[in-house]
Amino acid sequence: PYRRQRQMCIREDTTEKLNVQFPIIRKNSTGSAVSMLQAMLQVKVDGIFGTQTETSLKAFQKNVKLTADGICGTETWKKVVEHMNADR
Repeated sequence: PYRRQRQMCIREDTTEKLNVQFPIIRKNSTGSAVSMLQAMLQVKVDGIFGTQTETSLKAFQKNVKLTADGICGTETWKKVVEHMNADR
């Protein structure tokens, strides 16, 4: 599903690059960003950043050579998104 356009190969089944801001989330945070992180970490999705989410996030951070503090800030979100893109 590719087509040539201005000397670039563009996939027809993707959107343009999007700039997105994610909130800094940590234990006891709630909401859709927590649900999205939980889905990416493949833990129970309930929108509540509890112990299971924190433990899974710390393991992820350690695996990608980030400080395993259990806080999902800018650098952690970048790694989460990179990991999800690599799994496509």
